[in-house]
Amino acid sequence: MTYEDIKNISFAKQSLVVNVGAKVMLTANDANGEYVNGTMGTIIDISKERGDATCIQILTDKGKKVDVYRYEREIERQDIEESKEKDKNSETVIVKKIVRKIVGSFK
Repeated sequence: MTYEDIKNISFAKQSLVVNVGAKVMLTANDANGEYVNGTMGTIIDISKERGDATCIQILTDKGKKVDVYRYEREIERQDIEESKEKDKNSETVIVKKIVRKIVGSFK
């Protein structure tokens, strides 16, 4: 997978400008269960709270306030690696393992 492939599957521009009052749809699940992919809401505040990290506070359409921070998501591909090993009878066997390879990321 090339950079161009990754760029073509990205659903957002490389740079996104948002303002208070903008309607948004979240496209990821929160690890703490505060929101899920597809949650709709309105930006009510933009601030820096975690060091240099920008926090975007959203009021969901269901009336819940959630804080959203930038994160990096890895794009991965699974490959099969083959190796030759000796079995218990000293015969050569081919062992196949599925390995995860990171081919890119987006924020």
